[in-house]
Amino acid sequence: MPEERLTSLYDADGFGGEKTMRAKVIRELIDEIRLLRRELAQARGQAPASRREP
Repeated sequence: MPEERLTSLYDADGFGGEKTMRAKVIRELIDEIRLLRRELAQARGQAPASRREP
């Protein structure tokens, strides 16, 4: 899933804003995906995708 899609999901109000358990879980999962991507990029010796030059 591209970073743009993760960002749109993270910021979306359609799943209940910040207060519902569903919103909290989705944001937690997105945070975990981003962390895992950074760790993978570091393990491969690359800059994270969100920081790469276009």
